[in-house]
Parts: sequence; C-alpha cells; structure tokens
Amino acid sequence: MGERLWMHDLIEKMGWEIVHQDCIKETGRRTRLWDPKEVYDVLKNNRDLVNLKRIDLRFSRKLRELPDFSKARNLELVNLYNCVSLCNVHLSILSLHSLVSLDLSKCKNIKSLQSGTHLRSLRKVVIGGCPNLKEFSLSSKELRCLLLGSTGIEILHPLIRSLTKLRCLHFNGSKLKKVPLKELCCLRSLRDLRISEHAFDKPELHMLFDALRALQILSCLNCSNLTELPNNIKQLS
Repeated sequence: MGERLWMHDLIEKMGWEIVHQDCIKETGRRTRLWDPKEVYDVLKNNRDLVNLKRIDLRFSRKLRELPDFSKARNLELVNLYNCVSLCNVHLSILSLHSLVSLDLSKCKNIKSLQSGTHLRSLRKVVIGGCPNLKEFSLSSKELRCLLLGSTGIEILHPLIRSLTKLRCLHFNGSKLKKVPLKELCCLRSLRDLRISEHAFDKPELHMLFDALRALQILSCLNCSNLTELPNNIKQLS
C-alpha cells in the first residue's frame, strides 16, 4: 500500500533470527536491535555501535528516556511507536546525518522535538498522535514525508518552506493556530496534503492550487467557510 511493504510475521522473525545468529555474543556489532534487554546491554556497556542501522522499540511502554547514540554513526531507522512513557528524544539521535526515518507516533509524553542540525539523510518523520508535542523543528532537504497529525503543535517553523522535496504533509487534527499558507506554497513537490479543522476559503485554495501543481490528494475536513472550489483546480495533475 503506497510506499509500504508488508510481510508475514514468520518472514520477519526469520530475518530477526538471521541477524541474531550473525553476532550471537557481540550484540554491539549487529545491524539491528529490537530486544529491549539487548539494547540495554549494548548501551549500558558502551559497546561500539558503528554497525547499528536500525533500532526498533515499538510498544516499549515503560521506556522513559534514551541514552546517547552519538556512536551509532550509521543508524538509519529509529522506531519508537507507542512508547507512551518516553519524555524526550536524546539530541544525539536528532544530530545523526545517517538518520533516514524517525517514528514517534503515539509517544504521548513527548513535548519537544527540536534540533539545530540540518540533517543530510532524513526522509521520513512520523509523530502523529502526540498531543503534548508543542515544539517541533527538524530540517532536511531530503525530507519526503512529514506526518504531524493530532499533535499539540500550534506554530510551524518558517523553515518548512525549505523542504522542497516534501511529498506528503499531514497536520490533520493538530492545534495549529494558523495554516502557514505562504510557506506551503513553496512546497512544489507536495502530492499529499491533509488538513482539518482549518477554515480555508476560496481565495486561499486558489493560491494553493496555483502553487502546488503536483498535488494529488487534498483533505480539508470541516472547512466551514468554503462555499465553492476555485476554477483552477483543473490545473492539478
């Protein structure tokens, strides 16, 4: 579905076992870590993380904080989905130029996600369902997918206009005080835009349609001020 690849649980477990057998005794040399006990062992003993590419701690509901990952210089994927006790993400993770994908969906205690580092490889950020997240500022010219739905974010950083390769942007159900229309119009590669509870009017949609010619999916639920669609909707691809 879309850009996702689904596999049977048995195949996934076989893959995990192959990784496990490659480095049974030296967990720090593995390319992937998903067992919380092994993750704890690797980090507690300050093992070399140079080979680590993926860390998956989904549903680790008691996880409160993450240690320093600055030695994991090849880390590409971090999945912390539904880690409901997690309060913050260590800055070292948000400074890794190798990082490609970050998933913090349903991490309900996260309040801030900010980094002053312009990341070179980051392509996907998913932080939907984080109602206490108020501050968000991550940047990467490689970013393709940014999902901010159902967060407490009230203001989007103006730097969002620099995400020129962004194809998918969701902030439906968020607490944005104002949709940054001018910034959105700079996202010429955008194909999927989902907004709700924001009262677009016809002139604003006209401006969006003029700018976002590649747009394929537009979801604007509960646009109470909208009486008709602008004529330039036919320009969309």
